[in-house]
Amino acid sequence: MTDNWTLPWSSIIVTPLEYSFGIGQQITYSTGTDSGPHCVAVGDFNNDSRVDIAVVNHYNNFIGIFEEFGYGTFGNEMIYPTESGSLSRSLVVADFNDDKLLDLAVANSGASSAGVFFGYCCDPFRNQSTYDTGNNSHPSSVAVGDPNNDNQSDIVVANYGTNNIVDLGEFNGDRWLDIAVAIHGTNYTAVLLESGDGSFAKQTFHWIGNIALTPAAVVGDFNSDKQLNIILSNDASNNIGILYGYGNGTFETLNLCSIGYNSRPYSLGMSDLNSDTQLDIVIENRLKNNI
Repeated sequence: MTDNWTLPWSSIIVTPLEYSFGIGQQITYSTGTDSGPHCVAVGDFNNDSRVDIAVVNHYNNFIGIFEEFGYGTFGNEMIYPTESGSLSRSLVVADFNDDKLLDLAVANSGASSAGVFFGYCCDPFRNQSTYDTGNNSHPSSVAVGDPNNDNQSDIVVANYGTNNIVDLGEFNGDRWLDIAVAIHGTNYTAVLLESGDGSFAKQTFHWIGNIALTPAAVVGDFNSDKQLNIILSNDASNNIGILYGYGNGTFETLNLCSIGYNSRPYSLGMSDLNSDTQLDIVIENRLKNNI
């Protein structure tokens, strides 16, 4: 599967924060010619107590690791191949095998597989191990959680080709992790409530707009009511949708927020960016080339 637009990107940008003056000057690191970086994650991958960067390069079929040298500077990209034609889209960081080393899980969209790079002392990773996600599933996103409550980190995969699974949260107050699904190409999102034994109840659907190509979703308490909400990007209608949770597995009617004409919001992130103890939303606008 290939996208129907061109992604000519070949670098990542690091923007340091300066205590006195806010945001510092950006530093650009090459990820390779026409590599098309799709997703970044951070962690101490070589156990030197410094934060390194991992990036998925969609078109070159590899992940890249930039090890921090100190003071916010990074070395040249270290390359770890995924599968031929993998067209990897997303990655997450976790310790999947309990060896105290960080591992990477990758969504290999073109190969319909999930790949795991296990951490290995100071290398920092072994070769990829792959797991089939189903014929023509084309996974586009991965998440980490413990849905079956066995105290082991599990991998949850969003399959673009078969329209299933994307993010995790406890939506009904039973202490079990539930699943929120962004169903790309439809006008609905879905929620699957965990049954307590690692299985999930039949999905319930929530309307998200008449024109709503939905490539991304994030979960968080955005209105500080101690209940989890779902935020979705509506690529075709240039807005984001917010489903405020009631805490019992149901949600309010969709609230829409315009992002601007022809912005085509694609990817979402969340954090408290201005230290006011409130979650903020970061939106990647595909056609505006900005966030």
